[in-house]
Amino acid sequence: MGFSIQALEAEAAYKASVAEANEFHAHMQKVKSAILQRVRELILQSDYILKTVTVTYFQLQQTLCTPLPTQVCLNMEYDLYSKKDK
Repeated sequence: MGFSIQALEAEAAYKASVAEANEFHAHMQKVKSAILQRVRELILQSDYILKTVTVTYFQLQQTLCTPLPTQVCLNMEYDLYSKKDK
């Protein structure tokens, strides 16, 4: 009879360990899901920021570079126009 009591105790300990492991695994899955969701949010946020910065950079570059050639062309056209009248 001592053997069957030990077997029952071992089985009970095994089932308790399996239940504890399953509970821990479920908890880890929830933590993993929360972490992955936050990482995804941060990636989307950084993607948005990077796109915004890139667009702003190119708009600023265009603003800084466009007027100079435009002014040069206008000045050249004005010089040509003013020389025609003389």
